[in-house]
Amino acid sequence: HRALSAAITVLLVMLLLLTYYRAPLAVMAALFALVVGVAFTLAFTRLTIGHLNLLSAFLTAIIVGNGINPSLIVLSRVDDELRAGHAPDDAIGRALRGSLHGTLGASLTAAVAYGALVVTDFRGFRHFGIIGGVGMIACWVTSYTVLPVALGWLGREHHRRAQIVERREEESVLPAVACRQVVVGGDGADQVDGQRAQAGLEVGPGGQALRRRRGFDHDEHGAE
Repeated sequence: HRALSAAITVLLVMLLLLTYYRAPLAVMAALFALVVGVAFTLAFTRLTIGHLNLLSAFLTAIIVGNGINPSLIVLSRVDDELRAGHAPDDAIGRALRGSLHGTLGASLTAAVAYGALVVTDFRGFRHFGIIGGVGMIACWVTSYTVLPVALGWLGREHHRRAQIVERREEESVLPAVACRQVVVGGDGADQVDGQRAQAGLEVGPGGQALRRRRGFDHDEHGAE
C-alpha cells in the first residue's frame, strides 16, 4: 500500500506538471530532484528509526506532494527569465537567487510544522514529525542542487543538438548555392546544366534550407 500510494502520487504530479509546463525534459528534471530528496528521507528513516509505522507508511506520498513545491517555483522562475531573453545558464542563476529566500522560508515553516509532532508521547506521531521535517528540508536542498544541474545539462544538450541541426542545414545549402552561382554566372550549356542541377536540389533539404535562409524565389525574373 505504501509503494502504491507513492507511485500514484508521483504519477498524478507528473501528469499535472506535463499539462501545465508542456516541457517533458524540465518536468523529468524536477521529478528527478524530488526522487533524490525522497530517497534521502527514506534512507535517513532507515538509519535512525529503522521502520515505518502505520501512520508514517503513507508519509512518502505527503512528502512528494509538498516536497515538489520548491522545484515548481524554480521552474516557473526559470521560465520567466528565459521569456525575458536571458541565456539558459543565466536564467537558472537568476531564478535560484530570486527564489532562494522565499522557498527556504516556506520549507522551514513546513518542517517546523511537522517537527511539532516530535514532542508528543505517541511514537507514531513522533516518527511522523521527524520524517516529515527531514523530507521538507531534503527536497528543498535537492531543488537547489540537483535540479539546477539537471536543467543546465538539458539546456546545453538542447543547444548542442540545435547546433548540429544548423550545421547540417548549412552543409546541405552549400551545393545549392554553388549551382545558383552557375545559373547566374554561366552561359550556354553550363547554364542549362546548372539550372537542371539547381532544380533537383530545390526539392531536397538543401533547397528547403536555402529558401528559408535566403528567401529563394523560383521565378527570379518575376522577382526582379
